[in-house]
Amino acid sequence: MNISDADLYALTKDLTILLIEDYKPFAQELETIFLELFQNVEIAYDGKEGMLRYQAHKEKYGRYVDIVITDICLPGKNGVEICKEIRSMYREQEVIVMSAHTRTEDLLEFINLGIRRFITKPIDYDELMHALLDIGRLYHARNGDNTADNHLLPLGQTCFWNSEKNELFCHGETVYCTAHELLLLQYLVKSGGMVCTVQGIIEFFYANGIEIGEKSIRNLILKLRQKTGKECIENVYGLGYRLQIE
Repeated sequence: MNISDADLYALTKDLTILLIEDYKPFAQELETIFLELFQNVEIAYDGKEGMLRYQAHKEKYGRYVDIVITDICLPGKNGVEICKEIRSMYREQEVIVMSAHTRTEDLLEFINLGIRRFITKPIDYDELMHALLDIGRLYHARNGDNTADNHLLPLGQTCFWNSEKNELFCHGETVYCTAHELLLLQYLVKSGGMVCTVQGIIEFFYANGIEIGEKSIRNLILKLRQKTGKECIENVYGLGYRLQIE
């Protein structure tokens, strides 16, 4: 997917970003790019300074920055320590982690903290712009902005359904779904938050040329819950399933 500067700017122009990167030439290069995209850009060259700027922004503006981009290997505090502190203050913070060397132990810690966006150095700028685009879409969808991506439907707390492309986004990233999982999601979304009976699901699949049984439906629901979180699809005892549409 090609991203135009105008499309990205439309989604990021009202957002703020904090970059924590100790290699100054690279940090300044990114700063030049970000100043063209974001309302406010904060730069820190070590972990301690990064956290001071993170807290100072909250004190000054009454809200945390929208996006934090941090390296892992930093003087003062490393990326894992930074993310732990941030999560203790603001659990919904959008974070992108960059690093040339990523240990498995570090990755597990980030994943346990709910962080899913990782970019390997030397960075692919297209990959970075895609990550920023996804986060921009999330913020606009959360804020009910109908001028941008009005085909994004919030599901639960962290997921979105793209009705235009029939795609699922969780934590700002596209989630792979099988053809049957996508078909089930389409039916649940179409219900508008009403309870979907097992029989109704069976008939919907049959109308699409697929025979499916109750056991297969349960397996599909289980797999979707693993991808979206348990709270996204509610099991209504004795009746069926209901999608949590925000």
